[in-house]
Order: sequence, then C-alpha cells, then structure tokens
Amino acid sequence: MSYLEDIKSYWNKRAEGYSISNRESLNSDEKEEYEEVLKKYINKDEKCKAIDMGCGPGFLAILLANLGCESYGFDCTENMLLEAEENSKQVGVKIHTIKGDAQNPHIEDNTFDLLVSRNLIWNLENPEKAYKEWIRILKPGGKIIIFDGNHYCYMFDERYMEERESVTHVNDHKNMMGVSTEAIDKIAYNLPLSREIRPQWDKEVLESLGARIIDIEINEVSYKNKQNEDIKLIKSFKIVCEVQK
Repeated sequence: MSYLEDIKSYWNKRAEGYSISNRESLNSDEKEEYEEVLKKYINKDEKCKAIDMGCGPGFLAILLANLGCESYGFDCTENMLLEAEENSKQVGVKIHTIKGDAQNPHIEDNTFDLLVSRNLIWNLENPEKAYKEWIRILKPGGKIIIFDGNHYCYMFDERYMEERESVTHVNDHKNMMGVSTEAIDKIAYNLPLSREIRPQWDKEVLESLGARIIDIEINEVSYKNKQNEDIKLIKSFKIVCEVQK
C-alpha cells in the first residue's frame, strides 16, 4: 500500500507550526550557515535555476531566491506551499511553487542547474526513484545538495534507541501546534530509510545512478552505552553530488 496520502495529510496539519520554525530559522544564525553552503554551488556567471524539493514552508527556496537564483519550491502539500508563498512575500523575494510528488515530478529533462532538499528523502517510499528523477530534471553538471538525518533509525538500531533514551538526547520537534507525531511515527516504521544508516546509503545510490560525489559532511551525537562506553552516531548530514550525463 502507498502511504503518500497519509504523509500529505500529516504535513498539511504540520504546515502552520513548521512555518513558525522556518521563520525562526530565517531570523537566526542558521540562515547564514545554509547560505554559505548554497553559495558554493551557485554559478555566479549566469542565472541559476534552482529547485527545493520538499520545500515545506520555503526555507531553502527563500534562501536560493535571496542569493539571486530563479527559485522554485516543490511540495506535495497545499498548505506548505501556501506558507512558502506567504513567507517569501514577508522577506521580499519571489519563489515559484509547484505541487507534486517528489518521486514522480512532472518536470522536463535538463530543467534545473541546482536541486536542494532538506529533511525529505527519509520521508519517501521510493527514495531511489526520487534520486533517479532528480538527476533526470537536472542539466549536465547540475548539483544536488541534500540535508537530512537518521531520524527514525532508533526503531531498528539498538544504538540509536539507547541514544534516544539517554540523558543527552535532544527532542527536535518544535512548534507542533497540538499535532501528534503518532501518525508519522507509524508511517516511518514502514519507510525504507528508517532501516538504513545514512549518508552511506545515499552515496552508494547516487554513484550507482552516475552522479559524482563532491562533498559529505556528518554531524555526530555521542552517548554512553550500558557498558559506559562512549558511542558516536551519525545524527544528520549533508551530501553534495554533480550530475554527469
């Protein structure tokens, strides 16, 4: 069975609270940190056509527009796109929004110079298909920048569960606006990337599709296990690749 409609329903409900979190990020040091990464991969000699896949309330799409790109925000949920449009107006930049399935975007081949995505791939039923499609819609030499994490590995990996139960664990959920995570937790249990330690999975898939890995950066979290040993786990990561056609 497909979980797409359930996923859309959950994120439609989360749109308002998630938008608040995005606006907080736009007014924090986080904005500059992401802009520094994006700048490295934007061609300054010509207009960069960029798309944020799973844009949510528009954080990365807004940053791309602010950096001079022709910026597109792509999402499967109507409420997220409405928030993205409103947020872009508030900061005075223009973004174009597209509603659709990131695993099957109805976009012509060789359309974009840059594709970015934050915290989306984990949420897909067929992430390998998504990567294949994203490579298709990028021009030769185009770049993909992925920001994501091992959000639900605790369901299948004892080490991640131990870290989650430790005193050092930080709850990442903010501005929930009364929306329970129960629905997305149930969905995540059945999604393939909840069982994978990333970004190794992403690296292998992208390379198998012909992309060249440019950069990988990981953020680790540490905790003491039951034997009082220091254990490090990959919490989140960035992976950048170049499309070769």
